[in-house]
Amino acid sequence: MAFIFLIISMLALGAAFATFFYMMLNNGLKGALDLSKRPVGFMAGAFLFYIAAFVLFIIAQ
Repeated sequence: MAFIFLIISMLALGAAFATFFYMMLNNGLKGALDLSKRPVGFMAGAFLFYIAAFVLFIIAQ
């Protein structure tokens, strides 16, 4: 069960990083941190999901 939480957390972290790099390349740092944009909201949500899944991974150990 812990392995599943680890895989889910790594996928969420990858999605957050991929979205961050996409926003950095297209809009710069100011655009990557502008929370009013939809991809930035997805990035923040994916990062929070990563944190929650990693906490569950640690608890499941």
